[in-house]
Amino acid sequence: EEHAAELAVHFAQSTGPEDLRKAVRYGELAAGRAMAVYAYSEAARHLEQALAVQEVLDPDDKLKRCDLLLALGEALMPAGDPKRAAEEIAPAAYELAEAFGDGPRLLRCCRIGVEGMGRATVGAYATPRFRVWADRADRHAPASGPERARAELALSYAFDWTSQPEQSNQRLNAALAAARTAGESEVLFDVLQLVI
Repeated sequence: EEHAAELAVHFAQSTGPEDLRKAVRYGELAAGRAMAVYAYSEAARHLEQALAVQEVLDPDDKLKRCDLLLALGEALMPAGDPKRAAEEIAPAAYELAEAFGDGPRLLRCCRIGVEGMGRATVGAYATPRFRVWADRADRHAPASGPERARAELALSYAFDWTSQPEQSNQRLNAALAAARTAGESEVLFDVLQLVI
């Protein structure tokens, strides 16, 4: 693991399938290590390379591509490129996850889309594209838990920014209730910022 970045580059130069598999695996390890020390741009770079190698290794492995895209989207937001995460990476990953009907992956896509748009553009909450992500999050989130709270919060933002205060307050109250029962402090904090 300590030399994952160097090994990823080394094995990416090969044409053999086993070496290319190693390049992807080491690229993911290197990205994970970079994320752990807040080196988000470096993590994104490793994941970009892993995606390129995976495309050569097995372009038909759509789930692997989806997982690499999700990891890249999650790295790009703190790396300072939330717009790309929301507008390019999340839609591509969503299309792949939707083809498999994969709920957890779909929720991760929605989170990248919602959070990425919110971080990237002032007034993003009023756009139709944000509403699409909020509606998708609502559709895929379970009936309770942190993802339900996040979906309700996204819809509250969308309604608030489109001058629908009654619907916004209803969704905000639902987000608060879901956040309290979920017991996840990060989600509760996000909701309480709007309540206070």
